[in-house]
Amino acid sequence: MRIPILMLCLLASSAMYADASTAYTLSGNSVYSVNLTNGSVSALTSIPGATILNGIALENNTTAYMVDFPSHNLYRVNLTNGASSIVANVAIATHLSGLALAGSSAYTGDFSSGNIYRINLMNGSFSTIANIPGGPNGIDLSLSLQTTPIFAYVATNGGGQIHHVNLTNDTSNLVASVGSFLRDIVLLNNETVFTVDNISNKVYEINLTNGNVSVAAAIPGAMSLNGIALASNTTAYVLDNVTHSTYLINLTNGSSSVVAVTPATVFRSIALVLQISTSGLNGNHLRFADYLNANAPQTTMPLLALQSDIPGSLEIAIPTRNAIFTFAAQTTQLAFGQQIYDHLAQKRNRKTWQSQPMQISQPMTAQAHLNRNRLFADASDSTNPSSENSPEPPPSEHTPESPSSENFPESLAPSACEGNVSEKIWMNEAYYSPWLGVFGEYTHERSQKQTPSFETGSGGFVLATDYHRDLHFAPLIGGGMAYAHTHVHEADSAGHANINQGALVLYGAWNEPEWYVNWALWGGYYHANNVRNVNLPGIPSGSAASSTHGWQLTPHFEIGYNYEDNWFCVEPFDMVDWVACWENGFEEHGAGMLDMGQKDRFCSLLRNELGVRFVETLVYDWGAIAFREKGSYVYQKAFQTGVITAFLVGSPGSFIVSTLTGAQNLGAVEFETLFTPSNKKYPYGTISYQGEFGSRYQSHQGMITIGMDF
Repeated sequence: MRIPILMLCLLASSAMYADASTAYTLSGNSVYSVNLTNGSVSALTSIPGATILNGIALENNTTAYMVDFPSHNLYRVNLTNGASSIVANVAIATHLSGLALAGSSAYTGDFSSGNIYRINLMNGSFSTIANIPGGPNGIDLSLSLQTTPIFAYVATNGGGQIHHVNLTNDTSNLVASVGSFLRDIVLLNNETVFTVDNISNKVYEINLTNGNVSVAAAIPGAMSLNGIALASNTTAYVLDNVTHSTYLINLTNGSSSVVAVTPATVFRSIALVLQISTSGLNGNHLRFADYLNANAPQTTMPLLALQSDIPGSLEIAIPTRNAIFTFAAQTTQLAFGQQIYDHLAQKRNRKTWQSQPMQISQPMTAQAHLNRNRLFADASDSTNPSSENSPEPPPSEHTPESPSSENFPESLAPSACEGNVSEKIWMNEAYYSPWLGVFGEYTHERSQKQTPSFETGSGGFVLATDYHRDLHFAPLIGGGMAYAHTHVHEADSAGHANINQGALVLYGAWNEPEWYVNWALWGGYYHANNVRNVNLPGIPSGSAASSTHGWQLTPHFEIGYNYEDNWFCVEPFDMVDWVACWENGFEEHGAGMLDMGQKDRFCSLLRNELGVRFVETLVYDWGAIAFREKGSYVYQKAFQTGVITAFLVGSPGSFIVSTLTGAQNLGAVEFETLFTPSNKKYPYGTISYQGEFGSRYQSHQGMITIGMDF
């Protein structure tokens, strides 16, 4: 009796980089280990109760599953110590034929009826999910495991046919007729399968799109081919049931050679222990490959080990890109801060105008002079007790006398209650100053550290209010809240993320006549929805989706010096921000066998900016306009932001990948215009642009602020 076999193959392109050094084969109730490097063969174990083992599939490097032809049993075997146990008995089957694994399920066929069964590996339950019509007289099948299996390709022993089977709705259709007695089938990719003919001893290649059949190899000296397994897109291993030989086949030119001979009477089925070759790999790719070789299920390995471009495929599957949305949340927090720090600079500039002596030029009319007085009085951010208790400003030879009413028309002359400019300032104190700032930001980061380039777009607002105590010597203190939405787009459709984050802030400033300091403390929260596209060649696209959240704490400190000369001000400064993040771990879903998990982590982003601001002020009867320019050097460095401790969902162990590790040296420029009306009934406002530019990174931020003084 000819016994069919089943070999599991993933729907993926194979590669010359694949490294399969160990194979397992079956004979009677015995399991053999074959060293494909030196050809040595050793008996691993014999399974009690089994008679004719007829299908093997590896779960990982230490566990295999096997089916027994007459007893209908599915066995689990420990490849380390040879221990075995019965997982299920498919009582309704006539003779089990072959085996394939997918997650927590096993698939096997019925030699006589053509039924395909799904077996639950957790509890041993089973069900019939498909049937190959026409009494196939034995079947072998290979699952189309993209990231979750939904199809099988079945080779029938009798008639030599290839069938396509939908595992979800029990439908099948004939793809091609090949040879006379097919013994195994293995998928190379979406379009190609290989099978062996037991009579002609040929290896056939079948195009699944059009059904074309070609001979990949004819093996001289072979007598009864009985199984095939791919080691790469150019290499396969084939079994001979009579000579007990294992052949190495070059699928490019059809050449073959014997690599091992098994001392067994009947030689059935082959399963390779695939390993990703680490030759030529480095960095993240090497760490990822080492982790997969040690921990990944064998059902996952062909997705990567059989690719033609191993480094490129590893980069597609590796979760390094999951660090991008964390970095985006950190830079958005810096954008929040930019609103506050610009607002405090505006406060300093407006107080500078108030401190200037009021000179009356000849062309200025009386009404213009009064309006100018009102501008400085109404723009005041200071607070003080009422003017009744305010001391008279001391006379100074540098302070001009207020214009006498004798020099003005009666309607334009200042009244006694208006007093001089200093008195006007004290009489129009602003205790509170609520304000709203809205912003939009775009950033772009070039590809680096085996990570694709990406860009972010953010939009948000800061709503806050200030409390002012004095013109120069007493502190300003304020508080507020912020919100932003950020979208992250990775190059080449590698993935995207959406981040919603909010923050609360407490800030303050202390202004001396020439020196100033300000500070802020932010507490924030962000929630991210991330999609990592896993588009391996030859495999239907998969998207690994995840959701997580994190907390941020961001202190800020700035110190600077004001040099004022009438309408012009120069302000050198130095500021530091540190964005600390505590991010929750998560597990992805949607990419099947390539879903990754990530552990909880702490990371931070440091930003130091050293530069100078220039301010020019123009005063009119209706108000004032100030123009501000900034040039600065920015040092920005992420600490552990790009370092991820990850794992394959459902697998043991973990591995570390890193990106965004280099410091960024940036040049920054800012242009801002501030409008302040002379009438306090109307709001003041600003519009500004800031750009940061480096060799790998650039950002552009536009801001609009509006506020009132009360």
